[in-house]
Amino acid sequence: MKITEAKQKLMQLAEGQYHSLEYSITDTGRGSASQKCKVYIDGHGSFEAPHWEAALSGLEEVINGRPAISEDLPLSGPAEDITTAAQQID
Repeated sequence: MKITEAKQKLMQLAEGQYHSLEYSITDTGRGSASQKCKVYIDGHGSFEAPHWEAALSGLEEVINGRPAISEDLPLSGPAEDITTAAQQID
């Protein structure tokens, strides 16, 4: 999912409420990198994960009254490399 798609999905979930999304890439300089996708809706909190789908899924679970943490929702993890991480923001 690209950042523009994540923004569109977040806007739908927010239904006019204040919301934000952040994307960061951390490069160790030794050939490994990690990425963080973070979404927030006022009144529902924020979720971060290595991919937009997982972050949005966690937020959607809270909005729908389900527990925020599940085995299917990874909370962290490295990108394969900096190029792979950067391609997701286009």
